Order: sequence, then C-alpha cells, then structure tokens
Amino acid sequence: MRTRARELVAGALAAIEAHRRRIDDLNVYPVPDGDTGTNLTLTVRAVAETLEADGPDDRTGLAKEISRAALMGARGNSGVILSQILRGACDALAESDSLARAFRSASDAAYRAVKKPVEGTMLTAIRAMADAADRRGTDLPAIVAAGDECVVRTQEMLPVLREAGVVDAGAAGLVEIVRGIAAVISGEPLPEARVLDEEIGFDAIHQELSRYRYCTVFVVEGDELDADSLEHELEQLGDSLLVVGDRTALKVHVHTDDCPSASRRERSRASRSRTCTSRRSSAKSGSCSPCRTRLRPRLPSRSRPVPATGGCSRASTRSSSTAVAP
Repeated sequence: MRTRARELVAGALAAIEAHRRRIDDLNVYPVPDGDTGTNLTLTVRAVAETLEADGPDDRTGLAKEISRAALMGARGNSGVILSQILRGACDALAESDSLARAFRSASDAAYRAVKKPVEGTMLTAIRAMADAADRRGTDLPAIVAAGDECVVRTQEMLPVLREAGVVDAGAAGLVEIVRGIAAVISGEPLPEARVLDEEIGFDAIHQELSRYRYCTVFVVEGDELDADSLEHELEQLGDSLLVVGDRTALKVHVHTDDCPSASRRERSRASRSRTCTSRRSSAKSGSCSPCRTRLRPRLPSRSRPVPATGGCSRASTRSSSTAVAP
C-alpha cells in the first residue's frame, strides 16, 4: 500500500512541477506574489519525500503520515489550504475506498480551514470536483473535467482575476495535482504542460490586496493546542490568516507588520516552534527584496526546536526566522 501511495503522490508531483511556472505566472489572488505554483510544488514534494522513507504500510498509518507531512511541509497560503485538502481526503480514505467520500471530506476540510471562504479560488475547485464525484462516482476524467470547467469560471467570480485577465492560480494548481493522480490510476501519461496564451501584464502583477509587509509562517507543537484561541489572538495583527492542524501541531500563515508580536504569541503556547518570515514583494513599502532581518525567538527551556522542513532552505535548528515565500 505504501508503494501505491508513493506512485500516486509521484504523479501529483510530476503534474504540478510541469505546470509550476505557468501557475506562478497566474498568481494574482490572494496576493500577487507569483509563487503559488512553487508553494504547491514544495508542499507536494514534502509528502513525496516523507513517503520515500520507511514507514507504515497500512491505510490508517499512511493517512496520518501523509496528513502530517503535508501540514509540516506546507508553503504559503495555497500550500496550507492544500494540506487541509489532503488531510480531509486522507481521513476518508483511512476508512474506505469511496472516491466521492474522499473528495467531499477534502472539500469540507478546506472550507473549515478558511474563516472567510472566498469563491473563485481553490476552495471552489475542490467543491466542484466533490460535486462531480457525487454524480459520477469513480469517473476520474469527469471529475477532472469538472475541475477544469471550474478553473475557467474563476475568472468571472473574482473582480481582481477578471481585471487581470487570468484564472485563479490555486484552483488551476489543485486541478493539475488531481490530474496527475488520475493519470497514475488510469495508467495514462500526463498531458504536456500548457503555455499561457498571452503574457501577464504589469498591472496584473501589481494588484494590491494586502497592506502588510511581511509573510510569517510558523509551526507550533505542544499538548492540547487551541487553534481557535490562537486564531483570535492573531486576527488583530494582519490578514491572510490561516491556522490549521490538530491539538498537537498547528501551522499558521499570516501577513503582518508586527512579526515580533506574532512570534511572542507562538512561543506563549508552544513546547516547540519554528518561525519563518519574508518581506512580501507586493507590500506597500515598495521593497521587492527578501527580508534580511532575522528574528531569533527564545524558546521555553524545556522545548527543543522543530527540525527544518523543505519549505525553509536556510532554517536553522535555533528556530530563527528566515526567508520563506508567502
């Protein structure tokens, strides 16, 4: 069973890697950082690398391992949401082979992860595929086709996409990931990556949707963690906030001007933590250079640092902040 899981994730990774640059170019919402394809690729890669090592070979064990790997390796807003889509699917597949149930669980988990869901995004795409799975059962080509149709419609759902003349990058990336899995199941080769019909204009790249300068991502590990409480505390510090995970590990993504305050809230409840911060290229400060300021949060004496994941190429075992894409 582990071998099959590796094959399915390898198909997903091959698909998103083939389309990474195209999806990066589409990236306008929620912030025009040009990195959605990269973040999705790195998130899937974290799962693939985990599965390459020895581990559980049973349905329940694999589901937990994949969910954990996606959570810890999630990059950016899109990667965090993808981790919850994978978690929902794994929760269902741990109990049955029902494809419809897996897609519905994935959709429900994604919507739960976002406090204020916005349609015309990857949330809409996973729900459209879940609806198709309810209608068509195991017909994966039909499910992928429903995803493709939804991606096209996203351009009319969000004014910022309509003005930029693009579809939603997260939705497009998610459908490619599902297409890769479907190709492995059917034994068919992946289709060649499509090329954008036209270049993305300067105005599309510089859509301003967040006034905050820094993208901060951190992992909190401990006992009996309260996601709702942490989310309530962080709401006042910025936007694009996501707090996902379980009682033992939470992944947080937030755009803020007050990184130290976010870090203090993290340390106040963590037995272990790691923070990554970068300057957003689209922030109103106008700076496009990575944040060079390293924050070094002091962890409680009983804690030990969280090992660096693939999302932070320069993360140290001292849990210092380092550059990471939003």
